[in-house]
Parts: sequence; structure tokens; C-alpha cells
Amino acid sequence: MATIGSIWRNGLAAIGRIAGGGIAAAMLVAATPANAGYFISYDVSLPEFAVDTIVLYQESPNTSSLTWAFDAPTGNSTISDPFERDEQTDYTFLIGLTRDLPFDAPGQEHVVLFTNTAWAQSAQGIAWGTLFNTTLEDQLVDVLKTGFGQYYGPNDPVLDGYIDDLYAFAQGDAAWGPNGEIGFAPGDEFSVIAFSDGSIIGSGVSSLVEVAPVPEPASWAMLIVGFGLVGGAMRRRYAVQPDGATAG
Repeated sequence: MATIGSIWRNGLAAIGRIAGGGIAAAMLVAATPANAGYFISYDVSLPEFAVDTIVLYQESPNTSSLTWAFDAPTGNSTISDPFERDEQTDYTFLIGLTRDLPFDAPGQEHVVLFTNTAWAQSAQGIAWGTLFNTTLEDQLVDVLKTGFGQYYGPNDPVLDGYIDDLYAFAQGDAAWGPNGEIGFAPGDEFSVIAFSDGSIIGSGVSSLVEVAPVPEPASWAMLIVGFGLVGGAMRRRYAVQPDGATAG
């Protein structure tokens, strides 16, 4: 026959099981982020001309961003966005510099665009000024070379000016030119086209990578505490004997 002591201990054990399980469940919910993260990689093939000082432009439903500066040597290489995004990017393109194209003076630099393949094909052999009405190619060469090709401190007003110039191109001429938008969706193939005369110098394909959500360290701690409460309740349950004695 169970004693009053054993009933009391069994009651406490039951409360512990319920409380521990409820707290653990609540902490599990608190420790699980609502959204996964995303980033894009770009596999690039450049048979003859390297591209440097590359800036990534990305748009998601609520934000747009610039990330720099990357290089793509001749041959095959991969450019990976180092920053995880909270939202899935739905539009992107890349812009960089190349030099020493055929018939150019030694060292002459030109803008290179990584664009959707249909746009690049429609732009072959067409001068920059015909495709883009308000942004000069020499202006973007200076923006990339001077603005993104060297180090500036945080919140430097000079760099901020170059960033504004590049955003103006990305959201102006690059989006509303006579041949349509130059960008592409993550997962699409793209072409690499050099100016000022619209020569396709490479190709590639982009990939969207989804990162599984990982709880923050503080959330892990909360989760462990919750599991500890459950474990303690279970140990108490198995230690209590029907006659009120405890296992020694």
C-alpha cells in the first residue's frame, strides 16, 4: 500500500514530467529560427580574358545589395557570395573590369557585364552608348577602379558616392535599357560580355544555396536546460518505488 510520502513524491514527479516537457517544448520552439538563409555562387568560364574588381548586385523582395571585390581568372573559377541572406535573391548580375582586348591600346580597361544570355546575344557588336543612355562606360570604369578597387574605411563618404553611382546604374540603365533588364535569376545560366563593342568573352551558371537554420548559442542553452528538466523528471520517475522507498 502506497504511503502518503510515496503519493507526494509521485505527485511531484508527475508535475516535473509535465512542467519539464512543457518547458522543453517551449524552448525548442524558441530555439528554432523561422527562416533559412541563402547565398549565391557563380561558376564562371573565361577562355581568354580575365575579369577583376567584380561587384555582385543582388535584389530580393525587400532589399538590394552590392558585394565586392572579386576576381575571375582565365579558365574556370567560382565566385561565391560570402554573406548569407535572410531573403531569397530573385535578380542578380555582376559587373567588373577587363583590359587588353583586341584592337585596344595596351592597358586600356573596359566594363564587363555578367548578364542573362538572351540580353548578351542581343547586345553583341553594339556600342555601350547605344545600349545605355545615361551612364558612360568611362564613368563606370572609374567607379570600379577607384571606388571598389582599393580599401576605404567604414562609412567613408568617398566610397558612399561610388556606391550610389553603381546603384544608379543597376536600378536605372541596367534595368530600363532598350534591350531590357540585364540581370538573371539564381540558378540560371549567364553570359559574360565586354565593352565597349559588346564582345562575349565567357559564360557561366549560378546556383542558389539554402542554408538550414541553426539556433543561436543562447537558444541552444535554453534548449539544453529544457532537456535537463525532462531528464531530471524521468530519473525521479524511475527512482520512486511503489512502497515509498527510493532506490539507493
